[in-house]
Amino acid sequence: MTNDKNYETHDMALAAALLTSGHRPINLNISNPRRVCFVFEQTVELNGCVNSYWTKALAVEPKSYFDSLRDLKSWMYSEQDNAAY
Repeated sequence: MTNDKNYETHDMALAAALLTSGHRPINLNISNPRRVCFVFEQTVELNGCVNSYWTKALAVEPKSYFDSLRDLKSWMYSEQDNAAY
């Protein structure tokens, strides 16, 4: 999903690859807890990373990628806990 300013994805693996590549999410949409949406600022560089990811050309350091997955999950769960109150 995209709009003029933001790139949105429900794909956690893609979001972790983007985070590992230096693109920080600007928002996390948890309105549907079964389908979390990661929001990134739309840039030419981000689009290049997304295209590289889908063509299997994006290379990331494995430990950093794992850390990014863990960080995203931690952010998701903390947001879900905050939304419950």
